[in-house]
Amino acid sequence: MQLTTTKHKKLFRFLSFASIAFGFLPNSAIASYQNLSADFTGAKWQAVPDTGSEPIYIDTNSIKLDESQSVITYDLIQPDGTYGRIETDCVTNKQRSIRQGSFESKTKASFVSLPNATWQNIETDSLQATISGYVCSLGNRIEPATEEAFYNTKVRLLEQITQGCQETKKTQGNITYQICTINGQPVQASEVITEAGDGLGFWFENNKVRAIRFFHNSDLVIFDDNGRLEVVFSDDGKMQTNFTETERKELEATAKNGYRDIFQVFKI
Repeated sequence: MQLTTTKHKKLFRFLSFASIAFGFLPNSAIASYQNLSADFTGAKWQAVPDTGSEPIYIDTNSIKLDESQSVITYDLIQPDGTYGRIETDCVTNKQRSIRQGSFESKTKASFVSLPNATWQNIETDSLQATISGYVCSLGNRIEPATEEAFYNTKVRLLEQITQGCQETKKTQGNITYQICTINGQPVQASEVITEAGDGLGFWFENNKVRAIRFFHNSDLVIFDDNGRLEVVFSDDGKMQTNFTETERKELEATAKNGYRDIFQVFKI
């Protein structure tokens, strides 16, 4: 079977499809896949950004989170019709194909389940990393069933943001400053009164504050993609999503300006 690009060949080798596809359906008709088999009833195929002129498609309606809120399962179809059901661990950057197959005709599809498939690292493959990053970003928007699960989802997102960052610390007087960067860009920063342990911690994504930790009471404040206050998790396990205008203004102002002293210390 010929895949159209080197990137797609790499993904094909990872999935190790055993079946042969006939490439009968052009990208413009990808939506009709959902009519080929009962397995795809209600499917919503969406192209993964930045996967080339013949992109990879995933079924956004198939995306599911496991109980740990870290492993995402989803259906994937390549331009030639080869199919895989993928499990991706968004924390460890590993994935595996648990179901493989192809469409033998416009009305018949064949699949093989692989319950014992092994996990593989995906960090070194740009195409797999692109797909994984996109799916994990969609998974972060799935509303968990409980407050604890919602908290775990947000913490997992912060762990992803800071994974592999380079940490630097400086002490000036009685204050310890810390910053963690990836490719020179801050992803986490904090300032703490050294002896008291009081202070603020910040997480950044795309140059915006995504979270603040108040160390004196351990409150964790989460902001959405637009910098708007989303939720506050208290140390006692409570979750707050409704705020007065004053509360919102104060916390959003802290997100906008609270890290300036830290950046000045590290000349950012």
